[in-house]
Amino acid sequence: MRDIKKLIMSGIVLVMALFVLYEIGHWGFERAYAGPREALMVINKFGDALPPDRIVVPTGQNHFKGMQQELLGPGRYFFNPITHDWKVVPLVEIAAGDPARWEFTSDGQIKDRSTIPMVGLVALKEGKTPPPGMDVVEAGYKGIQREVLTPGTYKINTQQFEVTLEPATVVPPGSVGVVTRLIGEAGGPVESQALTTAAVATTMPAANVPSRLVAGPKQRGILRDVLQPGIYYLNTRLMKVSIVPVGYDAITLDHSSSTGIKF
Repeated sequence: MRDIKKLIMSGIVLVMALFVLYEIGHWGFERAYAGPREALMVINKFGDALPPDRIVVPTGQNHFKGMQQELLGPGRYFFNPITHDWKVVPLVEIAAGDPARWEFTSDGQIKDRSTIPMVGLVALKEGKTPPPGMDVVEAGYKGIQREVLTPGTYKINTQQFEVTLEPATVVPPGSVGVVTRLIGEAGGPVESQALTTAAVATTMPAANVPSRLVAGPKQRGILRDVLQPGIYYLNTRLMKVSIVPVGYDAITLDHSSSTGIKF
């Protein structure tokens, strides 16, 4: 009877010891944690070699060895450290700017550059090789992508993509944005210097200066239509915008003084 009790107690102790060892391994060695502004890169230690045109493991094809394409968002995860490795990386944040603090110079530029909203230019490091001379590519091709990232927070695999932050285009009140398309078919002679207010006035009538403006969807050069005041998230590899003041009169009527209305 005493031997049976000893056997039972030994079994209980063994189970408890195994449970403690499991918890130590599970929470101490298998646990991966990404904070609120972080993401988790997961790496497959074993598997087939990636195809020559890939540098990350495609989503849903975890039989390949290497960095997984899909990042995991903030949270707690558990992986077998024998089969997987992981790396915590920061999320890519694109600032929305602070319009309440905007002050413009006489030529329509924002004085405090830190308050300007940003745009993210995305370069794909893998994929099909684009045709020669194509500086901006469509999805699936290697190189600078046509689509850009607007302000927000993104899970970007920096092994697969490179994101470059540049200021968005802000056209202030009293100005317009003259757009030059940088890529495309030749649309006739184009002057590259920034336009003055007088130049804008001469370029508006198409009949007067037909060689300076282009309207074709695939032509490069100065576009006929201008940007009205506002914020524009443009690909700066495709478009160049010159801010041109066109006139803005402000009149303040103040009748709070006892001397009457003032202008």
